[in-house]
Amino acid sequence: MIEFKGTYHQFSKADPVAVLVQYDGLILYVWHLSEPFHRMTSSQNFHVHKPYGAKDQHSIKLSNGSCIKTENRQAFEALSQLLDQAA
Repeated sequence: MIEFKGTYHQFSKADPVAVLVQYDGLILYVWHLSEPFHRMTSSQNFHVHKPYGAKDQHSIKLSNGSCIKTENRQAFEALSQLLDQAA
């Protein structure tokens, strides 16, 4: 299982939320880190986007239109490799 922290951006007007992201090889789970700890969403359909510049964050676009951003390059690369192997 791949696990990392990031920020969840639901809509452009909403404030970003600190989240824990887990991927078990089939489903991406997004957990709200503040009290109370709860699952915000899960998805089998998502796309990973590598940053263009050195300062840009890695992002994951979910099927509901939301986006997760992270600076955890190692976890993001592991997720990308798993998805490439599955394709």
